[in-house]
Amino acid sequence: MSKDPARIPAVLAELQETWEGQPELSLATLFGILANNGVGWGSEDEDLVRQLQIMRKQFPASLQGPVIDMRERYVVETENPQNLVTVDPYRIVVRPLNQVRQPGIWEYRHIKAFVGAPLHIEDRAGTTHHLGTTVRIRLVDEKPLPQVDQLNNMKQQDIGDQVFLVLLEDGSYVLIERNLSVFVEQRCSVDKQKFKWVKLAECAVGKELKVQSNTGMLTIKGGNVVQIIHIDA
Repeated sequence: MSKDPARIPAVLAELQETWEGQPELSLATLFGILANNGVGWGSEDEDLVRQLQIMRKQFPASLQGPVIDMRERYVVETENPQNLVTVDPYRIVVRPLNQVRQPGIWEYRHIKAFVGAPLHIEDRAGTTHHLGTTVRIRLVDEKPLPQVDQLNNMKQQDIGDQVFLVLLEDGSYVLIERNLSVFVEQRCSVDKQKFKWVKLAECAVGKELKVQSNTGMLTIKGGNVVQIIHIDA
């Protein structure tokens, strides 16, 4: 039985929208990924569309709307300048790359991100921030929590691609990933220190941050932990 050719534009539209989320992929590579997921010779159009939608959920081509509509946590990667921007229902966290600047954290009203276009985010005061050209948008958590209570005894070897931002009482920020970076804002500059770590001996809200390194136990200056935010995975 012949199939209705009227279905073709809709299927191609699904392919286009998914490919726009990862334009760095060649079309052959995209089809290779689909093949690895079981879509190949003899697959029905419905199977292809289903897998395209799964890919698009992980790497959407756009992210836009008011904060009230946000349900998931995403990381938007930008260039010119290079930033990693975490967007979730609670806040924006901006991690500048290739420069000594501390992460920025603020509440927002509205986001407009399209792959290949400038990233625009309006903060709660109504100011629009231009944070570079969007390179990629990736889903990192479908049901994000506003914060984490503790990371006690987490080992560096187990953190993987996760990233946590820890806020201390004196306003210092600690970025915990495969390395640990401490940002202390001075009058006219930001002091950044980077450490290798083995285990978070104590990392809990209301407690001092104590880190075990190869050279011994370190207590990170800045007072007790105020907040722990999971910003990447």
